[in-house]
Amino acid sequence: PVTVRLMQASLNHDTDFFPLDRMVTPLFIQDPYVYVSIGGERQRSSTCQQGGRNPCWGDTFTFQNMSNDMMLRIEIWDK
Repeated sequence: PVTVRLMQASLNHDTDFFPLDRMVTPLFIQDPYVYVSIGGERQRSSTCQQGGRNPCWGDTFTFQNMSNDMMLRIEIWDK
């Protein structure tokens, strides 16, 4: 088995609306979650509420069926 612990991401850009004036409270802030896949097995993280561009999770995933030629895929989505 392989265990993957999802810690933190540093995202390049915001996907939700921010006003041009940074002194104004933003209307929306990203709520990212992650899909972690190995082979045909896919697991979803919890949603990091208002995580913005630097979300943190702390979720742990265990994948049972592994072989040497399988790749780890991480996808970050916004709720």
